Amino acid sequence: MRRPLLFLTLAAALMADPAPEVRAGSLGVGVAFQTAIPTGLLSRDVRDQWGFGLAGFGTLGLSDRILLRPTFSWTGYRINDRNWGNRFLANLLDANSEDEALVLRSLQLGADLVVYRDPGGQGPYAFIGGGVQRSRMSLEHSFTDRQGEEDKLHTDTVADWEPLHTPYLQGGVGLQWNILFVEAKVLAWRYRAHPGTPLMETPLHGANSSREALSVVFAAGMRF
Repeated sequence: MRRPLLFLTLAAALMADPAPEVRAGSLGVGVAFQTAIPTGLLSRDVRDQWGFGLAGFGTLGLSDRILLRPTFSWTGYRINDRNWGNRFLANLLDANSEDEALVLRSLQLGADLVVYRDPGGQGPYAFIGGGVQRSRMSLEHSFTDRQGEEDKLHTDTVADWEPLHTPYLQGGVGLQWNILFVEAKVLAWRYRAHPGTPLMETPLHGANSSREALSVVFAAGMRF
């Protein structure tokens, strides 16, 4: 049922009226789903696992080709391995299951300056932006109860490492088509870790320093 509904939603979006025209003083909002590919030291620290997240934004037209886009985004990277075998077996037997996840999350609040090639806010565009971000590593325990009429997922935070607050910078390109858009960007940010050790070996309490992170992020969403 979910797959046909997804295709119908996508088809409706493609046939919908274009996103509001970009002009001086125009306002709008949007949402996006994003996938983040870590590079360099970050890739080793999260063991080459991709991050996933969501973003919400507002828009303010500065001219017929330039848009100011205040943005809030959230991205999480899983650090330890997922136990796919236990999960598959629990689903197969309709049994309860448990999992412990070590995750690195980044919350970002900032703004982008978006410049479209053509007037009106449709077609190719480029953007650059920045702001402030909060990154933090957490250990979470989850329990899935399948004994009732509905599956219930319970998640508790076991431990939180000290957060890090720093600026971030990003820049990229995108394509707006009706209300849909896709974009790719390079994101520079920082996270806290213990010097000389992998991220997952960072002590909960200790003199930890910051590390530079570089991610390649792909996003798809809608602007209304």
